[in-house]
Amino acid sequence: MSKPVSSPARPTTLERRIPVNKAEAMNVPQTSYMMMKAFDTNPLDGWYRIGPAAAEVLLNNGTKNRHLSEIRATFIASQIDRGAWEANGESIVIDADGRLCDGQHRMRAVVICGTPITVYVVHLPKHLGSGFFDTIDSGQNRTVANRFDIDGVSHYALAGAITRRILAWENGWRGTSHGRGKIALVDLRERYEADKENIQRAVTAVTRFALDLRGLAPQSIIGFVYFFASRTDPDKASEWLRGVATGENLETGNPALLLRNRLIAEKSSPTKRMAQTNVIVAAIRSWTAFYENRKLVKLLADVREDRDFPNFPEPVK
Repeated sequence: MSKPVSSPARPTTLERRIPVNKAEAMNVPQTSYMMMKAFDTNPLDGWYRIGPAAAEVLLNNGTKNRHLSEIRATFIASQIDRGAWEANGESIVIDADGRLCDGQHRMRAVVICGTPITVYVVHLPKHLGSGFFDTIDSGQNRTVANRFDIDGVSHYALAGAITRRILAWENGWRGTSHGRGKIALVDLRERYEADKENIQRAVTAVTRFALDLRGLAPQSIIGFVYFFASRTDPDKASEWLRGVATGENLETGNPALLLRNRLIAEKSSPTKRMAQTNVIVAAIRSWTAFYENRKLVKLLADVREDRDFPNFPEPVK
């Protein structure tokens, strides 16, 4: 076992790399700091550099915890491997007997990718029983909407939802999950920054018809389809969106009108309401026919497998 750099006399399975001066590390005004009372502090608490060997030891010595998800651990490992994982103060928790209580997915991720991470480690005092599990991870998770709000993104909730659908589609993910749980916030932020003008154009277009679309379909789906449609033909994409939202001056067989009527019919019958996957399929097929100037008798919304999903049409050269 290696020893902490800041406390060479205390052996541990972890390797401490960053000595911490608590007053400086907290970086809070002195008046606030003086109002806080420290108790049951453990000299082993602090920032550590945890590699695969130490992570393996902690996993083997873990307490009874929730089921370890290899999918979640692999996702974290991919972030670590490409340098997208950063220390954020979220701690690894170890009980008084040296057993891992919180952080199993991060430790498993370190083992998977073989790359050490820097993390703050908290050692629980002996008087705490297993009741602490009732409060671990009970706070609200930070969503893409929360992060976009912090970034000052206009209409952050809708912009985040559209960005998630765009990135999921570009990664080949189809279906109702649209990549939920597989896309990191850092990737969503990068995707938005790379094309924020066009994404915001989609957001603006959809919010213009927010009242008309309310209750018909998720605005993020319509905005997602509009985003790709506008790449092909911006003017026609706007015409299609207006038709879906209002149904004004559209003839029988118009694909935008068929989509609108299908959504209205589904709305009036909650037991037959389309799943989001089917709404996406119907919207893409509606746009494709609209772009190609084809009239439709029926708008199909079914799809058996991901590979059967319709694709967006390429611009006519």
